[in-house]
Amino acid sequence: MDGTTVSEGTDSVAVNVVEAVASAAGTDPLSMEPQLYDVIDADALERLIRDGSLTRVTFEYDGHEVIVEGDGSVSVDDGTGAITVEGAPGEREPAGDGA
Repeated sequence: MDGTTVSEGTDSVAVNVVEAVASAAGTDPLSMEPQLYDVIDADALERLIRDGSLTRVTFEYDGHEVIVEGDGSVSVDDGTGAITVEGAPGEREPAGDGA
């Protein structure tokens, strides 16, 4: 995806989703409405990734398409570009320029 790489990943896919969407929206992650837990079952998403059961899931959150890959990487597309959190949680790669 064409966009900016965000390297400050955590061990939580849910936190990575909220931070990536907040970055795409230009808003504070703590003020996001609705809460992620009101949109998807984030605990189930975490379990699917941990168990290796997930290949890919796509959903909409705060007007952005969110793609979570089986390795835990998160991509957010707002239609004008993309902001990507690369790598599986706990296995972050250094930030690049996104080019």
